[in-house]
Amino acid sequence: MFQSLMANRRVLTVQGRRVIVAGSTAKAADMLDIPSAATLHYMLGLSGGRYRPCISNALNVFIDLADVIIVDEYSMAAAELLEAAHCRCVEAAQHGERQFSIFAGKKVILCGDPHQLPAVCRRCKGDDCPHQPYRWQHFAAFRSVPLVTNVRQAGDEEFAELLFRMRTSLPTAADLQVLAARVVRPPTAMPEEAIIVAGLNSEVRLYNRQQLQAHHPDGVTEVAAAHTFGSSTLTAAQQADVIASLEHRCTLPSHLNFAANSPAICIRNLRNTLYNGARLTVLQLAGDRLRVRLPSGAETTISRVNESQLFGHGMVTRSQFPVLCSYARTVHRVQGETFQVPVYIDPTSFQQPGQGYVALSRAKTLSKVFFVLAESQQLEAAMFTPHVPQH
Repeated sequence: MFQSLMANRRVLTVQGRRVIVAGSTAKAADMLDIPSAATLHYMLGLSGGRYRPCISNALNVFIDLADVIIVDEYSMAAAELLEAAHCRCVEAAQHGERQFSIFAGKKVILCGDPHQLPAVCRRCKGDDCPHQPYRWQHFAAFRSVPLVTNVRQAGDEEFAELLFRMRTSLPTAADLQVLAARVVRPPTAMPEEAIIVAGLNSEVRLYNRQQLQAHHPDGVTEVAAAHTFGSSTLTAAQQADVIASLEHRCTLPSHLNFAANSPAICIRNLRNTLYNGARLTVLQLAGDRLRVRLPSGAETTISRVNESQLFGHGMVTRSQFPVLCSYARTVHRVQGETFQVPVYIDPTSFQQPGQGYVALSRAKTLSKVFFVLAESQQLEAAMFTPHVPQH
């Protein structure tokens, strides 16, 4: 999708159009790998939550002068973000007939694969979620332009054709036979550079522990989260129960395990190079800071952050480094990525439509894909139920 987006940008620039290129998330913006790209929030001066009018005249002029807005990975954008972008464009137009047009009459190109996983919504579950981008009130105004060439798997035509079929339908018996040839049985020694993809966070944590122990048997460090309670009347047992209840509510890990030079990802938007989903290499724990290396080779440090949750009539605050070990990742975490390294997929817990397709399509060639299944398990078509948005 990135190559298609850049081709659009080149054509529109040649034609004299003024183009804003943005990503739906910080990760999507960074993967565009062009200096002028940023998130749609940043480009249009949008903050999270309720829409607020723009107070910067310069930003209004910048937006009003743009002819075209290109948004990559639109499937990860909420309907509220598209509505806010539309309102900002209308607001910047200030007067004239354009105020009554979608996006004030600008050309808007949404790039992405609608059959990937939708954005995670903490308010709703399932495909009926009204906050998904294709449920936006003006989404029907967009004209669909099908992807003609699969650039990621361009070197493996058979694999590309298989994925194209599986985007919208269950795999055929012949497709399953092809995929079954890529099954491996545990115990399987997975190379340190491999990416493991699983459906549940609990499985991801298990695979990460296994990889750390296999490749760093004597050098694993564990950092426990610190907790502060708003109520001083809780007993030790009550505090333990509250901490246990955070496992499914708090995004910060209760325990962070890593080794020197082990892979990790950032799980908070901290600054430009440290965003939610940014790849890191953990170097060492230096006092109250975690030293990490970025893909560029630059080194930096990360401090603990806080996350608070209500319980009963009180509040508990967890303090932890916003980092996760990333030998293994959930399907949502790998969406948008392209991997040259071996990809090991555990499909046994795939429950959401589209998970099988997204996990499988991260690899450039089928020869890099392996399915991890126990001796008693077989690949099933239901593991690859497609995500077909209902507009």
